[in-house]
Amino acid sequence: MIAAWVDGEPIGLDEVDAELGERRRAPGGHALPAPGTAEGRQLRRWVVQVLAVRSVLAHEADRRGLAASGPLPGTDRLALGSAAAAALAGSPHAAAVFGAATSGVTVAAAEVDACRAANPELAGEELRLVRHTRAGRPVNGGRPYLVRRDDLHGDLVFAARLGTVLDAGPDRLEVLDATSTGGPDLSAMLLAAARSRAFARWLDLQLRDRVVLAPGFEHPGDPAQPDHTHRH
Repeated sequence: MIAAWVDGEPIGLDEVDAELGERRRAPGGHALPAPGTAEGRQLRRWVVQVLAVRSVLAHEADRRGLAASGPLPGTDRLALGSAAAAALAGSPHAAAVFGAATSGVTVAAAEVDACRAANPELAGEELRLVRHTRAGRPVNGGRPYLVRRDDLHGDLVFAARLGTVLDAGPDRLEVLDATSTGGPDLSAMLLAAARSRAFARWLDLQLRDRVVLAPGFEHPGDPAQPDHTHRH
């Protein structure tokens, strides 16, 4: 019996049963819905989706001449549905196909700037490097140290240009440099999110164009199949 076809090649019921068996034997498998129930049939449909995604990835890797490079990291699976995420976690072709399918995705500098402006907390904390003496005696052994905005003399130091020497009573501070604690790499974060979204769209199109499901193995979310239970 055939559960689905990917690019015309069948996914047999034996493959579905083997995958289901592995999941039932895995830790937590005892909590999966019982066979023969509506929930059990939905689980089987879900497994067919997992196998279909794996097959699409394998066919695509072969079509593009891509070597197996391992599964896709969890962060890159966030924009995907559960079946696709599960398939990508176990597919030896996932990372290679993801890279090839999203190689043209970019993020404009204006988008990074807009994100930084909208989320100033991601920019990291500003700091100033100073050399400090008090009453002519070196502070911190004469070694430069970092000053935060809310530290003693912070307002004075942050208002000064680099290279300025400040006199504050007995304290003399030379402002040497400006730095920050370094927030996250917004460009990398936005690019990763954009690639994940683009791959989700790409994979959805591939599944629609290349996968045919046999009767009884419709998508679990298909409202036309009898075990669909989600209602609004």
